[in-house]
Amino acid sequence: MQEEIYVGSRNQAKLKAVELAIQELKQKGVDMPTFQVIGVDVPSGVAAQPYSDEETISGALNRCLELKKNYPASLCIGLEGGVQRNHEGLFVCNWGVLLDEHGKKYVASGARVKLPEEVAEGLDNGKELSEMMELYSKRKDIRSKEGAIGILTEGLLDRSTMFAQVTLLLFGQKLHAQDGAYSVAKM
Repeated sequence: MQEEIYVGSRNQAKLKAVELAIQELKQKGVDMPTFQVIGVDVPSGVAAQPYSDEETISGALNRCLELKKNYPASLCIGLEGGVQRNHEGLFVCNWGVLLDEHGKKYVASGARVKLPEEVAEGLDNGKELSEMMELYSKRKDIRSKEGAIGILTEGLLDRSTMFAQVTLLLFGQKLHAQDGAYSVAKM
């Protein structure tokens, strides 16, 4: 039987990320149904360029909540990229939220990499990361392809792989919650 997983975006990198995560789960022997990944454009409810972990998490959650309105009994995933400043500079951040078939929420974050100063300055002046990275790299449509992380790691990690890792963290939490092997109640 095939089930649907709804992703709050039609961005190819995000859809590929969920597909990669499902493939890896199956390769690891996780007993799960066959899923069809369906991308749906939904609003994030945050700025086009989220500028903190909190705003990026909110964007991912808002995407899930919008999906749940139309697909309440399905797994819904929101993936959101943003930036976060700390004492070292401005970093790419990425967050995911999974709302399961019962509405239980799982949240995870992934890899981070420091942005070059000229890119950070553009963001500080109101530009979006994808726009600045296209100027920086002289490449087009990086948002749907390798992403900033792909450019800044020379392709060692791309946007799909990064979001696949976040998606694996989401599914891992769901599996842990179902199994409960390490729950306090069992200690």
